[in-house]
Amino acid sequence: HHSTKDGRAFKGSNHIRNSSDCMYFLQKVANLEQGFEVLLSVQKERAGIKDQAFFINTKTLNIKNTDLQNAKISDKEEAFIEKVLKLLKEKSLSTSEILSALDVSRSDNFSRNTLEKFKGVFWESELGGENGRTFVWKSLKADSKDSNDKELSLFGDEL
Repeated sequence: HHSTKDGRAFKGSNHIRNSSDCMYFLQKVANLEQGFEVLLSVQKERAGIKDQAFFINTKTLNIKNTDLQNAKISDKEEAFIEKVLKLLKEKSLSTSEILSALDVSRSDNFSRNTLEKFKGVFWESELGGENGRTFVWKSLKADSKDSNDKELSLFGDEL
Protein backbone atom coordinates (compact mmCIF):
# COMPACT_ATOMS: atom_id res chain seq x y z
CA HIS A 1 0.00 0.00 0.00
CA HIS A 2 1.13 3.56 -0.75
CA SER A 3 -0.30 6.70 0.79
CA THR A 4 -0.80 10.18 -0.63
CA LYS A 5 -0.14 13.53 1.06
CA ASP A 6 -3.75 13.72 2.24
CA GLY A 7 -3.53 10.27 3.86
CA ARG A 8 -5.53 8.26 1.32
CA ALA A 9 -4.04 4.85 0.54
CA PHE A 10 -3.44 3.43 -2.90
CA LYS A 11 -4.04 -0.29 -2.85
CA GLY A 12 -2.33 -1.19 -6.10
CA SER A 13 0.13 0.08 -8.64
CA ASN A 14 -2.66 0.84 -11.15
CA HIS A 15 -3.89 3.60 -8.82
CA ILE A 16 -0.42 5.14 -8.84
CA ARG A 17 -0.22 4.85 -12.63
CA ASN A 18 -3.66 6.40 -13.13
CA SER A 19 -2.90 9.29 -10.76
CA SER A 20 0.35 10.36 -12.43
CA ASP A 21 0.72 12.38 -15.62
CA CYS A 22 4.07 10.93 -16.64
CA MET A 23 5.70 7.66 -15.72
CA TYR A 24 9.11 6.23 -16.65
CA PHE A 25 10.65 2.81 -16.20
CA LEU A 26 14.27 3.17 -15.06
CA GLN A 27 16.63 0.45 -16.24
CA LYS A 28 20.39 0.21 -15.75
CA VAL A 29 21.70 -0.96 -19.13
CA ALA A 30 25.48 -0.94 -18.74
CA ASN A 31 28.14 -0.94 -16.05
CA LEU A 32 31.16 0.95 -17.33
CA GLU A 33 34.53 1.75 -15.79
CA GLN A 34 33.66 5.36 -14.89
CA GLY A 35 30.00 4.80 -14.02
CA PHE A 36 26.87 3.33 -15.54
CA GLU A 37 24.32 3.95 -18.26
CA VAL A 38 20.60 4.13 -17.57
CA LEU A 39 17.59 4.08 -19.85
CA LEU A 40 14.36 5.89 -18.96
CA SER A 41 11.52 4.29 -20.95
CA VAL A 42 8.21 6.13 -21.07
CA GLN A 43 5.42 4.01 -19.59
CA LYS A 44 2.77 6.72 -19.54
CA GLU A 45 2.89 10.23 -20.94
CA ARG A 46 0.61 13.20 -21.16
CA ALA A 47 3.26 15.81 -21.89
CA GLY A 48 4.99 14.52 -25.01
CA ILE A 49 7.97 13.10 -23.13
CA LYS A 50 10.32 10.65 -24.84
CA ASP A 51 12.61 7.79 -23.88
CA GLN A 52 16.03 9.02 -22.79
CA ALA A 53 19.42 7.47 -22.02
CA PHE A 54 22.06 8.87 -19.68
CA PHE A 55 25.57 8.05 -18.54
CA ILE A 56 26.14 8.75 -14.85
CA ASN A 57 29.79 9.24 -13.89
CA THR A 58 30.06 7.82 -10.37
CA LYS A 59 33.36 9.60 -9.68
CA THR A 60 32.23 13.14 -10.59
CA LEU A 61 28.43 12.66 -10.25
CA ASN A 62 27.97 14.23 -13.69
CA ILE A 63 25.20 13.12 -16.04
CA LYS A 64 25.67 12.99 -19.81
CA ASN A 65 23.08 12.28 -22.52
CA THR A 66 23.96 9.16 -24.47
CA ASP A 67 22.70 7.64 -27.68
CA LEU A 68 19.22 6.23 -27.15
CA GLN A 69 19.49 3.64 -29.93
CA ASN A 70 22.73 2.27 -28.46
CA ALA A 71 21.19 2.09 -24.98
CA LYS A 72 18.37 -0.07 -26.33
CA ILE A 73 20.72 -2.62 -27.94
CA SER A 74 20.05 -6.14 -26.67
CA ASP A 75 22.88 -8.44 -25.53
CA LYS A 76 22.40 -10.56 -28.65
CA GLU A 77 22.61 -7.49 -30.91
CA GLU A 78 25.67 -6.23 -29.04
CA ALA A 79 27.52 -9.51 -29.54
CA PHE A 80 26.59 -9.52 -33.24
CA ILE A 81 27.70 -5.89 -33.69
CA GLU A 82 31.09 -6.56 -32.05
CA LYS A 83 31.72 -9.54 -34.33
CA VAL A 84 30.72 -7.64 -37.48
CA LEU A 85 32.82 -4.60 -36.57
CA LYS A 86 35.81 -6.86 -36.00
CA LEU A 87 35.31 -8.34 -39.49
CA LEU A 88 34.79 -4.95 -41.15
CA LYS A 89 37.89 -3.53 -39.46
CA GLU A 90 39.97 -5.63 -41.85
CA LYS A 91 38.10 -4.87 -45.10
CA SER A 92 34.69 -4.28 -46.68
CA LEU A 93 32.60 -7.44 -47.08
CA SER A 94 29.41 -8.52 -48.81
CA THR A 95 26.41 -9.68 -46.80
CA SER A 96 27.14 -13.30 -47.76
CA GLU A 97 30.78 -12.97 -46.69
CA ILE A 98 29.78 -11.54 -43.32
CA LEU A 99 27.20 -14.27 -42.67
CA SER A 100 29.63 -16.96 -43.79
CA ALA A 101 32.44 -15.61 -41.55
CA LEU A 102 30.01 -15.62 -38.61
CA ASP A 103 28.92 -19.16 -39.49
CA VAL A 104 25.31 -17.99 -39.84
CA SER A 105 22.75 -19.18 -42.39
CA ARG A 106 22.27 -16.86 -45.38
CA SER A 107 18.55 -16.79 -44.56
CA ASP A 108 19.06 -15.83 -40.88
CA ASN A 109 16.57 -12.99 -40.32
CA PHE A 110 18.15 -11.73 -37.10
CA SER A 111 21.52 -11.16 -38.76
CA ARG A 112 20.10 -9.51 -41.86
CA ASN A 113 17.71 -7.33 -39.82
CA THR A 114 20.51 -6.29 -37.44
CA LEU A 115 22.75 -5.31 -40.37
CA GLU A 116 19.93 -3.12 -41.70
CA LYS A 117 18.91 -1.75 -38.28
CA PHE A 118 22.38 -0.37 -37.56
CA LYS A 119 23.19 0.80 -41.08
CA GLY A 120 24.36 4.37 -40.74
CA VAL A 121 25.22 3.82 -37.06
CA PHE A 122 28.05 1.27 -37.06
CA TRP A 123 28.43 0.49 -40.77
CA GLU A 124 27.26 1.51 -44.21
CA SER A 125 26.41 -0.48 -47.31
CA GLU A 126 26.54 0.32 -50.99
CA LEU A 127 25.93 -1.61 -54.16
CA GLY A 128 29.16 -3.07 -55.45
CA GLY A 129 30.88 -6.39 -55.83
CA GLU A 130 31.75 -8.09 -59.10
CA ASN A 131 28.26 -7.82 -60.58
CA GLY A 132 27.43 -4.40 -59.12
CA ARG A 133 24.28 -5.84 -57.51
CA THR A 134 25.78 -7.02 -54.22
CA PHE A 135 25.64 -4.99 -51.01
CA VAL A 136 29.14 -4.33 -49.70
CA TRP A 137 29.39 -3.33 -46.04
CA LYS A 138 32.08 -1.11 -44.52
CA SER A 139 32.63 0.12 -40.98
CA LEU A 140 31.85 3.72 -40.03
CA LYS A 141 34.21 5.67 -37.83
CA ALA A 142 32.66 7.09 -34.66
CA ASP A 143 34.39 10.48 -34.91
CA SER A 144 31.32 12.70 -34.84
CA LYS A 145 30.00 14.09 -31.56
CA ASP A 146 26.29 14.29 -30.90
CA SER A 147 24.88 17.78 -30.36
CA ASN A 148 23.28 16.48 -27.14
CA ASP A 149 26.68 15.27 -25.95
CA LYS A 150 27.16 17.59 -22.99
CA GLU A 151 27.66 16.76 -19.36
CA LEU A 152 25.40 18.09 -16.67
CA SER A 153 26.57 18.36 -13.10
CA LEU A 154 24.22 17.28 -10.36
CA PHE A 155 25.35 20.37 -8.47
CA GLY A 156 24.05 22.83 -11.10
CA ASP A 157 27.24 23.57 -13.04
CA GLU A 158 26.93 22.64 -16.70
CA LEU A 159 30.26 21.37 -17.99
